Amino acid sequence: MKILIIGWYGTETIGDRAILAGLFYLFSKSWGKLEIKLGCLETLLTERTMDEDRDFFKKCSNDQIMNISLFDSRKKKDLDHAIEWADIIVVGGGPLMEINPMYMLLYAFKKAKKLHKKSIVAGCGMGPFLTERFKKCAIDIIDASDLAIFRDGKSREIYHSCSQCNSNIYDSIDPAVFATTCFKKQNVTDDEVGSYVAINFREPPAFEYNGLGCVDDEFFSNILFKIAGMTNMPIRLVPMHTYWIGGDDRYILNRICRKVELQEISVYNRPLSLEETMRVYANSTYCVGMRFHAVLLQTFLNGNNIILDYTDPQKGKIINLLNQLCIKDAYKGRYISLVNNPSVEIEDVRSFKEVVIPDDVIGKFEETYINNLCNLINY
Repeated sequence: MKILIIGWYGTETIGDRAILAGLFYLFSKSWGKLEIKLGCLETLLTERTMDEDRDFFKKCSNDQIMNISLFDSRKKKDLDHAIEWADIIVVGGGPLMEINPMYMLLYAFKKAKKLHKKSIVAGCGMGPFLTERFKKCAIDIIDASDLAIFRDGKSREIYHSCSQCNSNIYDSIDPAVFATTCFKKQNVTDDEVGSYVAINFREPPAFEYNGLGCVDDEFFSNILFKIAGMTNMPIRLVPMHTYWIGGDDRYILNRICRKVELQEISVYNRPLSLEETMRVYANSTYCVGMRFHAVLLQTFLNGNNIILDYTDPQKGKIINLLNQLCIKDAYKGRYISLVNNPSVEIEDVRSFKEVVIPDDVIGKFEETYINNLCNLINY
C-alpha cells in the first residue's frame, strides 16, 4: 500500500513521532506492506527523526515498512506528485488548528478526491481555534475526507456541532498510545529501573490558552522543591521538543534548573530519540508531565505520575484523555489544572499507587482504527 502522510511533520515533537509510530502500527496491521511518503513543512528536522527512529518505526510495523521517503509538502509540484503516487492520503495525527498550513491539507484532500484517491484524517484533534476561518478550514478538511477517526470524543462533537456532511466520522484515542504498547512489548525495563524523577515542563502557551498568568518560573520552581523534598531523588528534566518552531523545551528547563540550584538536577540537552524518551519515563520512579504527549507517555509507561494540565480543565485534551481511560478519579491529588490561579498542592508521591491501563481498554480503541481502516479499503 502506497501511503502519503501529511500534517505538521518537519516541526515534530516527540509526541508527533510517537503518533507516527502508532500510525505505522495501525496501518501495517490493516494493510500489510507499506511504502510511505512523508510530507514535511521542513525536511531538516524530519531527516533527524528518521535517523533516530527508523528502526523503532520498523518494529512498530512488524517490519512491513518497505520504504519511507521525505519531501517538502509546501512545494505544490512535489505535493501533487506525491498525491498522484499514493493509494491513500492521510493527515496523520496532531491538531487541526489555527495555522496557515491547514490550507495545504485542504488542497491535498480536494485534489485526492478529484483523482479518486482515498483520504483519511487519522488521530487528529480539533482546535484550538481563534478565528472562524480556520475552524471552517478544519471542517472542510473533514468533509472532504473518506474517513475521519478523531483522537477523542470532544473533537468529534466539535465537528458535529458544525457539520453533518460526512457520515464516516469516529472517535478513538491518540495513535501515540500504540507506540507505547509496541515499546513495552519489545523492551525489558524491570532490570533498568532508576531511582530518579523524570519531569517535563513547557513554556505556558499564552497565545492559544487563557488563564495561565500565574504559571511562571516560581510556580515551576516550587514544584521541583516539593518533589525533591518528598523523594530525595535526582531530578531529570526531559524535553519533549527541541526545535525552535513549536517551542524548544530546553529553554525553560535550563532556566528553571539554574534558578532552583538543587544538587542533583539535570537537563537532557542532547535531543533524545522517541525510544530514549520512552525509556526515561518507563524506568523512572516518578514522573511529572505538562505537554500532552508527556502526560500520555508517562501515564501508559509509568503510572506513578503527576499531571500539569495547561488546557481547559473541563473540555481540554488532557482531561479528555483521562475521561477516555476512565482514570480521572485515580489522579485526584496528582492532577493540577494550571488554568486560573493554580496551587502547587499535590499528593505525596511516596503514597502513589501505580495506575495501570488494562490491555482490553487499549484493544477497544485499536479495534476502532483497524476495523474502519480495513473497511475503507474493502469498500
